Amino acid sequence: MILSANRLTGAIPPQLGQLAQLQELNLSGNALTGAIPPQLGQLAHLQYLNLSGNALTGAIPPQLGQLAHLQYLYLYENALTGAIPPQLGQLTHLQYLYLFRNQLSGPIPPQLGQLAHLQSLWLQTNQFTGPIPPQLGQLAHLQYLDLSTNRLTGPLPPQLGQLPRLRRLDLAHNQLTGPIPPQLGQLGELMFLILRNNRLAGPVPEELAQIPFLHQLDLAHNQLTGAIPPALAQLTALHQLDLAHNQLTGAIPRAFAQPRPLRVLRLAGNHLTGAIPPGLGQLIWLQELALAPNPLTGCLPPAVHAKCGACPDLPLCAPPPAAACPPHGPSPSLACDKELLLSLRAAWGEPATGGPLANWQPDTPVHQFYGVEVGGTPPRVVRISRRLDDGYDPRGPPRPVPPALGRLTWLHTLQLPHSRLTGTIPPQLGQLTQLAYLDLSRNQLTGSVPPQLGQLRQLAVVMLADNQLTGCLPPAWQNRFPVGAHPHGATHPLPFCPD
Repeated sequence: MILSANRLTGAIPPQLGQLAQLQELNLSGNALTGAIPPQLGQLAHLQYLNLSGNALTGAIPPQLGQLAHLQYLYLYENALTGAIPPQLGQLTHLQYLYLFRNQLSGPIPPQLGQLAHLQSLWLQTNQFTGPIPPQLGQLAHLQYLDLSTNRLTGPLPPQLGQLPRLRRLDLAHNQLTGPIPPQLGQLGELMFLILRNNRLAGPVPEELAQIPFLHQLDLAHNQLTGAIPPALAQLTALHQLDLAHNQLTGAIPRAFAQPRPLRVLRLAGNHLTGAIPPGLGQLIWLQELALAPNPLTGCLPPAVHAKCGACPDLPLCAPPPAAACPPHGPSPSLACDKELLLSLRAAWGEPATGGPLANWQPDTPVHQFYGVEVGGTPPRVVRISRRLDDGYDPRGPPRPVPPALGRLTWLHTLQLPHSRLTGTIPPQLGQLTQLAYLDLSRNQLTGSVPPQLGQLRQLAVVMLADNQLTGCLPPAWQNRFPVGAHPHGATHPLPFCPD
């Protein structure tokens, strides 16, 4: 029975409990009031019960614990009060238990640890008190545990480190005390660890650096002490690190300046000392950096100042002299990749403003260049994908394919279709050993395909159609591309060169 979002009002009829064969009851998103009828516990075949998004009041009937086949129990976003009935621990087939955004109170029953098939337990934004039951560590299938915004007290149970499939652990905005258990470092599938706004003390466990897929580590607004573990720099998937407003001491680890996809770094409100690692400003994905207040010393690297929303009051450091990019050979750095792209723009005679490469400018970060993708560790230009004639004046000057493209050795994709390219394909493209996708179709290219392209072992897709190519194709392509999918010239497929 699905009657969701129908503007229903009034009480839930207790007679629904007489529908003996009912498997699904969805009354969510209405304006129902009153208590949940205990008679619903008579629905022996019920698998799905959704009463969320109403204005239901009163307690959760313990009779719901009799629903032996129930897999989904959604009672969130109501005005339910009282405790969670321990009888819910009898729902041995339950997979999803959502009780968040009610006014439930009392302790979390340890019987919930008996829900062997539970995958999601969302109890946030209620008024639960007491400790977190260590029995929750028995939920071997649990993926999401959110107990945030309650009044929970006591320590974090180390048994939570026994949840092998847990992806999100959110215990923020409680009154938890004691240390962070190092056993949490055993959560091999964890992506989000959020413990902010508690009263946790002691050090940040180094063991947290063993969580390979951790995206967010938020320990802000606690009473943590000691140094920031340099081992946290091993979290190569980390996007957000928030250790702000604790009592941490020591220096900011220099290892944090290593290239990584970090977007948010908050260390404000601690007792950190020493100099700011200059490399923090080179984290190209970093969007938010908060370092003040801290008693840091020295000077403020200009690149850090450009990203810092809360910076200490320090003088700017003198910028280091820029290393010159070599005129030949593979590009050694992202800065030199950018210099090559700027030279390419100049060689093509692009206008100073406007055009398909309008934001390829010295003061624009290279990862913001139109059609350019930056990736890898350390970050490099890995993709150029732009139709230079798309929506622009087709009568503009022709563009040769510059041999300097072969110096961007981290490229895995080069797409320049419809770009008015002329001349021959330079053999230097054979130096792009990571290239997997090459599209130079619908241009005005002439000459033959350089045999050096046959040496590109990663190349999986080649598109050279609608040009004026002549000659033959590298013989190494004969067994690599499917029949009928190999690149061709303007109207007729090119033959393969003999071995």
